[in-house]
Amino acid sequence: MLLVGVFLMSTSLNIASTIQAYLAHGSDPNAENEKIVAVAKFRHLTKGYASYWNAGVNQYFANSEVLFVQTGCSPVGGLRPNLLLLNEQVLKRPTSASFYLFDPAATHCTDADLARFFGEPQDTVELAGQKRLLLYSYDIATRMRVK
Repeated sequence: MLLVGVFLMSTSLNIASTIQAYLAHGSDPNAENEKIVAVAKFRHLTKGYASYWNAGVNQYFANSEVLFVQTGCSPVGGLRPNLLLLNEQVLKRPTSASFYLFDPAATHCTDADLARFFGEPQDTVELAGQKRLLLYSYDIATRMRVK
């Protein structure tokens, strides 16, 4: 009987937490991702890089019109593509400009680290929260250590 009570209490708390999270995001929980994709398309960008937590959802909303390559970043090792989840051919997809979706909550790198790896971005687009789209006039994959 105690086990049933604990189960019902945990289920109720889980439901309350889920409702609270849904209400906090408003009626469109993916509005931020849709805006990120819209900005990339408006800028005619076709290839960029983002953290594991940002790449997949933005790739989905981009309908493959904009490629968001999953990466990890370390202040020592630099920005690297997540090869376990990646067809390496996408790294060779040609582009004359690229971007990095900088989300301080999802990376170990700082602005200074990224500037050290890739130089200063040509332009920066401020997004919701602390996220920014760092725009480069070349494919930053050319300066990544792939293996």
